[in-house]
Amino acid sequence: MELGLITPEQGMDVINKGVFPESEEVGKSQEQFIEQRKMGYYNPIVGGVPMIEPDEEEEKKETQNVPGVPGRPAGTNGIPQEVSRANISAENVTKTIEASEKLESFCKKTARKHFKIKRLNKNQNNMLEDLCKKIVIAKSQDEWEQVAESCIKDNNKILKLDILDEIAQTAADHRLTDYSAAIVYHSKKFSNE
Repeated sequence: MELGLITPEQGMDVINKGVFPESEEVGKSQEQFIEQRKMGYYNPIVGGVPMIEPDEEEEKKETQNVPGVPGRPAGTNGIPQEVSRANISAENVTKTIEASEKLESFCKKTARKHFKIKRLNKNQNNMLEDLCKKIVIAKSQDEWEQVAESCIKDNNKILKLDILDEIAQTAADHRLTDYSAAIVYHSKKFSNE
């Protein structure tokens, strides 16, 4: 029944009586079954393919040519395209991320030296990563190491780190997290150099 080899009536006979229909009966009953499916009977509720013919609108959608070229959709000639407000270079973003990673290495080295330990535990590493993110968000790149060193020596200075206004604006404009916006902001500084 599920495969459509026999009709629902024949399937019930097989279940109740245990006798399969003769091959001649299957052909005739399949024709009736197809007609009933076209009328909307025996169409599956979930899954399966209904026998109801598609509307004309659906047929028109299928026949539309879809170009394989990426870009703006056809018919949008009169609508001006918004110019991107950010000229962000992937190379500069990479440089900024590398600088952020160097800051993290510097912080770990400084912390090990300050606390006179050989290895940092997982909690200390996480705290230093958070400190680096706060510094990247709050200070210009030329101040990172100096601020990191002073925050490690006096952790009360961490509370004074506030997001730069330009980074907050970048985050709002591009709907980014503060740290992601800081990376974008500092990468623009690379392009200005």
